[in-house]
Amino acid sequence: MRIGYLQLSPPQDHESGLVRYGRYIAQAVQQQTQLETQETVLELSDQINFRPELKQALKTFQDCDVLHVQYSKYVGLTGWKKLCLLKMIRQKFKGKLCLTLHDIYADLYPAYDLQEAWGFENKRLRGFSKNQSLALRSTAIYLWQNYLADQAIIKWILTHCDQLIVCNQTEADRLQHFEGAEKITVIPHFVESRSHLPSPKEAKAALGLRDEKIITLQGFIYRSKGHTLLLNALSLLPDDYQVIFAGGMAPNQDAFKKELEAQIKQWKLEDRVTITGYLSEEKLELYLAATDLAVCPFKIISASGSLSTWISMERPILAYALPQIEELNDLVPDAISMFQDYSPDALAKAIRNCFSDSETQSIMPSSVSIQQLKSRLSLTLIAREHSLVYRSEDYYSPRTTVTNECASSTPLK
Repeated sequence: MRIGYLQLSPPQDHESGLVRYGRYIAQAVQQQTQLETQETVLELSDQINFRPELKQALKTFQDCDVLHVQYSKYVGLTGWKKLCLLKMIRQKFKGKLCLTLHDIYADLYPAYDLQEAWGFENKRLRGFSKNQSLALRSTAIYLWQNYLADQAIIKWILTHCDQLIVCNQTEADRLQHFEGAEKITVIPHFVESRSHLPSPKEAKAALGLRDEKIITLQGFIYRSKGHTLLLNALSLLPDDYQVIFAGGMAPNQDAFKKELEAQIKQWKLEDRVTITGYLSEEKLELYLAATDLAVCPFKIISASGSLSTWISMERPILAYALPQIEELNDLVPDAISMFQDYSPDALAKAIRNCFSDSETQSIMPSSVSIQQLKSRLSLTLIAREHSLVYRSEDYYSPRTTVTNECASSTPLK
């Protein structure tokens, strides 16, 4: 069997998370017996006509039995252009079309109807403009390019794609109001393997860090990821607690960057916070290895690549108690520590407990639990689950087949 991987990417200087995810899956599937793979990256932008390059790419996949596409709303195209892209893929490729859906948030694919969507969006936009007619026009444009387009795209995907994958049950639940959502297969986000990692002490020395308590929040910086909450919690902790934001600003986050800088100054944390900016793979790994506690105070997530990266590093993890975190703890109990109240006080207390030497207070997960979770989510096992989906003849069967035959699958509820 031959599997083609069409990796969609917005134009950017470094490899996108979507392309990286698809590349790792393709490389791991290549190791499976009786499976061959080929891969093409297609850069997408509203300023570029994607049709000639897509047509050429699809010609290279004509001998493939399955074409696998990683899809997200944020692939580089706006509005209805994404639907045109998907329709062209389906029209030109005659084999089985498999899509993994990413960035599945309830507010992007809501259950409410157009009238409610109009009310929500018009109220939001009136906050930016006192001109009512301008707000009405902006509302209509937004709904056409986003709500209506996104709804149409998901409905088309659920109807026309042969195999659909999401990374956790929460994402599947967020799509249950669409017809055809019962066809979705849940395959967890993979955890990559690593070797020859430096010890925290060695990594700190290499980075010129002192022997202090290093807390790290990894990945692109944007509002819902919890950077402000962590800064506030840090202001409640002793001076030997240091925070590293290991990553750069997400696109269009200049205003948020200024807010973070102002908060750091307001709470007098200039000497206790490091914002690294974009890091190479090697430098990122060094910062992660130097970390004593990985903190994931995400207010909302879809499938978290940064969380999977922390698991691969086998670092102790503290996260807000979102359903996706609970799903992982269902696989290996108490592998990830959680805090329940989304407040600076609760997060500061949980961080203190993680560093506590007291056995009665410590909530630090054992390294054995993290190692077990890493094993359950290994790239090899996740690739095997993908191969079961590719080989499935029955459109409705992957959801049952994959979860029954592979020990690492997320339990379906």
